[in-house]
Amino acid sequence: MGFVDVEWSLGETAVERAVDSLIPETILESVTCDQLGAESPVQYTECQLQVSPQEGILLTDLNRKIFFQRHLSSPSIVFVGVDPRDKMFLHPNHAVLGFQKPRLLSPPGSTPLNRASRDCRHGQL
Repeated sequence: MGFVDVEWSLGETAVERAVDSLIPETILESVTCDQLGAESPVQYTECQLQVSPQEGILLTDLNRKIFFQRHLSSPSIVFVGVDPRDKMFLHPNHAVLGFQKPRLLSPPGSTPLNRASRDCRHGQL
């Protein structure tokens, strides 16, 4: 998970800018994030994702490693997209859990400093 200022970009352009700033190469491995520690632009944890048209998106960090809960209200979400270039974040547990190719999901918001939250999702989107 990473948060990136995408200035006033919207839609797929915002998703691409956010992904490019966090994952400059085609693949980012968890080992790289572990080696960089707090300096890594991407921190990872296991999250539960709840989506409601009225309430928005609620992320819950199941391990309380990075945060407890993060709420993105419906009015602050202007676009949710999957990285069109198929960049990947790989973790050793992905294969164990049967995830062949995790996709990257990004909901750029309409906050004063347009921030894009970059998350890695597994399974069907």
